[in-house]
Amino acid sequence: MEIPRRQSFEARMKFLGALAFAAGVAVLVWLLVHFGTAPISAAWTTLGIGGLAIVVAAHLPIAVFLGLAWWALGRDVPNASPAKFIWARLVRDGAAEVLPFSQVGGYVFGARALALSGVSGFFAAISTVVDLVIELAAKLPYILIGLALLAVLKPQNEYFVPGMIGAAVSGGLIVLAVLFRDRSRGALERLAMRMTERWPALNFGRQDETRKTISDVLTNNRRTNAGLVLHFIAWALGAAEAWIAFHLMGANISLAEAAVIDSLFTGLRTFAFFIPGAVGVQEAAYVGLCAMFGIPPGVALAFSLVRRGRDFLIGVPCLFVWQLIEGRRVLFSREVAAATDRD
Repeated sequence: MEIPRRQSFEARMKFLGALAFAAGVAVLVWLLVHFGTAPISAAWTTLGIGGLAIVVAAHLPIAVFLGLAWWALGRDVPNASPAKFIWARLVRDGAAEVLPFSQVGGYVFGARALALSGVSGFFAAISTVVDLVIELAAKLPYILIGLALLAVLKPQNEYFVPGMIGAAVSGGLIVLAVLFRDRSRGALERLAMRMTERWPALNFGRQDETRKTISDVLTNNRRTNAGLVLHFIAWALGAAEAWIAFHLMGANISLAEAAVIDSLFTGLRTFAFFIPGAVGVQEAAYVGLCAMFGIPPGVALAFSLVRRGRDFLIGVPCLFVWQLIEGRRVLFSREVAAATDRD
């Protein structure tokens, strides 16, 4: 009964995801019709191809820090290297943004890319789950800094109270995760198992090895703290990236204002995880947040589309290269199998 029940649940989630995506598309279309495409085109023209290239280049250091944060969990694992984790993180994010309806999601794609590089498949799976938790925890101080800046820059605003409520909920969940860390091992193991069920090539190994891997990841505070710091640096760099993009589109805002916009949107998108690609939500959020600092809706919508364009320009080549690697591996396996049969 477990498999049919799971399939039924997944079917319902896919339906709800499609429904949420349709609603998001409707919101996006309404925004485009309401504010018009002319100001969006003007902002894009101001940015230009060169400006978009600068935005893409500004995002690459963020991807590096995100990969290093993941590597911090497995720096002592055999065959681990910073470059492998950075590459796997690029694949993870590329799949999440370019393939929002994928049944396995970016997390499994990233873990698979890491396993293909020679790192233990089970470690790739379990460390992906732990890295996600650490990444969410690192968002909290970034959001709180954004709220503090908002209170200074715009004492009378409508976003401070909802932001504090969201930060309190996130903080509470993080505290619970820390307090019940030992009890969470079983849940993490089940999550990793689900990932490997989705992709059997993420080889588990013996059960005692899986438990040792989970214990090593969860009990090494030095690795966890390093991951937190690196993730926070990545989030902070996101403010600089936003500031660069706004300036390239002609919106002269301060770095502090860019930090407010980026940090509050970061928190909002966390709660909109069930909408594929945060379509509609992202655009509406940027329109509202940018309005606090006098940025026109057309520029805000253009900024959102620039972010999406950046994700595609980075994600599509990474997924293409990853598929080439997968294809070579399959071809090699078939050649080995054919040679074995001949012998």
